[in-house]
Amino acid sequence: MFAPRGSINQSALDALKQTLAKRWPDAVWQSTDSADLSFTTGCPELDRLFPTGTIPYGQMIELTGGVSSGKTALLFSILAGITRDKGTAAYIDCGQSFFPESAATAGIDLSRLLLITPEQTIEGIRTAELLFDHRLIRCVAVDLVGVTTPFPFT
Repeated sequence: MFAPRGSINQSALDALKQTLAKRWPDAVWQSTDSADLSFTTGCPELDRLFPTGTIPYGQMIELTGGVSSGKTALLFSILAGITRDKGTAAYIDCGQSFFPESAATAGIDLSRLLLITPEQTIEGIRTAELLFDHRLIRCVAVDLVGVTTPFPFT
């Protein structure tokens, strides 16, 4: 179970920051340099969809579509762009569908990807919230493939 919002144990958070910083020295992202505020995917057609020609960090992008419509391929392209630029990403796999070989083939540097497999969807959402709130990682992807329970909005 996760603690209610705002009641995070500061020593646990500090320990998590230290663990991430040890694994990835640049993981605890605190840059204010505008060059560090966006990334490219390596797919010019996709990058051109954004006004600056790059995808800005700190934005929520929702990928939806039918079965075999390319959602995962697009997500993997985004994650490959982030990890190629030495950024770090978290993949929260609520549907237990992550296939590392496919991710590596798509160009994702798996040594720069934190894989989280929560037992319940709400735990995955709360983990994403904590990672964003405390700026512990540059990109968080929440994969809800196969999740049949209603999405928790609170």
